Amino acid sequence: MHMTYVAERELPLATARQRIDEQLAQLALNVEEHWEGTWVGSARIGLSSQTGATSQGCGKGLEQEARVGARFEALEHFLDEHLTRNAHLNEASDLARMPTLQDDMLQPWLAAQPQEKLACQAYHDLDGQWLFDYPLCLTRPDYADHPAAGETFDLRGLRRYSSNDGSAIGATLQEAILHALNQSIERDALSLFFLRHYYYRQPSPLRWVSKPGTHTELGRIWQHAEDCLEAPIGVLDISSEFASSTYLALRMSQASRLHGALFGAGASLDPWHAVRRAVTELVQVQLNSRPPGALDELKLAERLLRPFPRLQSCLQFDLDVLLEKAGHTVALPDPGPRCSVRQQLRYLYADLQRHGRQAGICQLFQGHEGISLVNVVVPGLERFHLVCSGNVVCPGPRGLAHRSQQP
Repeated sequence: MHMTYVAERELPLATARQRIDEQLAQLALNVEEHWEGTWVGSARIGLSSQTGATSQGCGKGLEQEARVGARFEALEHFLDEHLTRNAHLNEASDLARMPTLQDDMLQPWLAAQPQEKLACQAYHDLDGQWLFDYPLCLTRPDYADHPAAGETFDLRGLRRYSSNDGSAIGATLQEAILHALNQSIERDALSLFFLRHYYYRQPSPLRWVSKPGTHTELGRIWQHAEDCLEAPIGVLDISSEFASSTYLALRMSQASRLHGALFGAGASLDPWHAVRRAVTELVQVQLNSRPPGALDELKLAERLLRPFPRLQSCLQFDLDVLLEKAGHTVALPDPGPRCSVRQQLRYLYADLQRHGRQAGICQLFQGHEGISLVNVVVPGLERFHLVCSGNVVCPGPRGLAHRSQQP
């Protein structure tokens, strides 16, 4: 028997599958499904509506959990791309004065166009109290192609920093918020990792995670992942100061120069769960890169960054750079007590506050029996990881603060 319980889910897998299938049926979305892998692998779901709107989603891990995860992600992308959002216009100077945004990467951009207006969404705390507004152009990719009526801000520079990071769907609202918070922490840690080791080339030592024995579920998954990829897997602890641990999983092979960029990452209050996410995501992205043309976007991104060698080195993610660095092996800590999603969410939210970070939540959709889509923004966290999409980005204030730090 293999456990279907996952640390950050509120519902049994079968119940979550039933709810998402009912939600897709209510929205009259057709489902096309594909599975690739062995014991672990990648599920891909394509959704289409009668109006011709489409989306895709991928799921990772064991087959059944991957199939459920892919359904949720496909719906997340469908709603994110096609759902009309509630937005209002803010003058840039008013936005710049909001206390929570004082150390955000937005500030120089707002200062350059103080009288211009941006479409924004309102963000609230866990108890529903308003915290700040944030520009829609940074949370909805391609938004700049169709800005809201009345928006006068020149978005051409900011669009390089736009992503759907911090958007997450869950079978419940609290589940979605927890996923979004952990994703925000993960992307911030990835950004600092690329800055430290590839952009600044600092001599920071690495922390390699020792592989658990196959008497553990994680050890078995790790081994099956290596068998699936026909290569050893290395896992780095790249955690920052926050309570959630972040890990980076790498295929330790130079078979393809672009394979370094096809990594897996995971963040969670439970380090074992975070490593599980990183390892299974590595399998997912590696398998998804195999069909003809799958690497075209990555190759294009590398060409776009050729005029910027330090940025290009981040995208290329040369494993030799890491292997030449000093490092040591660390064991995963003993698993802590199981905590409910609500307990994890409250603890992580308070931990961000203790570190001077205020997470804002915007609920975008609430559907069948509580299925929820949210966007979470934690002002001040680093967005430099977008270099991996071929974006010509510069470090934000948090990234700049790390440029002179020594181990």
